[in-house]
Amino acid sequence: MSAGCCDHNVKFDGLSTAYKRALWAVIAINGAMFLAEILAGIFAGSQALKADALDFLADTATYTITLFVIGMPLVWRARAALLKGLSLGVMGLWVLGLHGLSRPCPRRSAGRGDGHRWFPGPGRQPHERPLVAQVSQW
Repeated sequence: MSAGCCDHNVKFDGLSTAYKRALWAVIAINGAMFLAEILAGIFAGSQALKADALDFLADTATYTITLFVIGMPLVWRARAALLKGLSLGVMGLWVLGLHGLSRPCPRRSAGRGDGHRWFPGPGRQPHERPLVAQVSQW
């Protein structure tokens, strides 16, 4: 149809200065958002903000790796992609492990109101909380 009007054989190698400048901007924005959200999460005591901040940190690391392997031989770009994939797999297993540890207790103690395992409640010591609740309170 319009095969002759445009150059359809454009090869993208990521070596243009405009692309690298855009990657640096994305890295800076993600890094700044990580700092803003981790500080807000710490001051507000918000696990959601801390988790989102860690997502920004992971994105920053991913884009940084991408920036440094642009233009390298295919074997190095493949290794970087493998590293990124393995790190996502490790994070996924970590989240699954945390989910299993943080499941609320199905029993409710009559009158005490401390049936949920996240908070010690009356008569329960802080060390009796599940591991994930202890670790996640940085």
